[in-house]
Amino acid sequence: MSDETAKSKRLSESSPVSRETTDDERCCFEQVCEMARHYGTMRMAWGSLFTVIVGGLLYAEDQWRPRLEAVRLFTTFRVCCVILAVTFVIAQWRVTALMFFYHVEAARRFLPKLRLPFQTGHEVWRWVAPLVMCLPPGLAGLFWITRLLQDSRFGH
Repeated sequence: MSDETAKSKRLSESSPVSRETTDDERCCFEQVCEMARHYGTMRMAWGSLFTVIVGGLLYAEDQWRPRLEAVRLFTTFRVCCVILAVTFVIAQWRVTALMFFYHVEAARRFLPKLRLPFQTGHEVWRWVAPLVMCLPPGLAGLFWITRLLQDSRFGH
């Protein structure tokens, strides 16, 4: 038995796709799953990056505010923080939408050929997950907006 045939046999035995699929279908299935996995990982990376950036921004405001009374500087700083938060909300929503697109695409194309049990009931989570992922940057944006309003209201 050639190495190629042995490799193909091992792949077909370990793959969740049934033996009746062609190599092109198997390759397509693996690519779609890889894209879904990529966007899922990217979604978590965005969340981690945002957490670090917001932590740094909060630290900067806490450390600089008592020392500097430059109103324009802090107003500009906070406006930039609001813009950053909105950017992260949009990015999180889009990456989550892409991840779900590839999940649905894999299920639509390959569900009849899968040997693994497929769970249903993901319709609710399709909306809950993006909201949960967008909540931290959204709350951070609201925090910065309240700081802007508070400073403008009290003349700081």
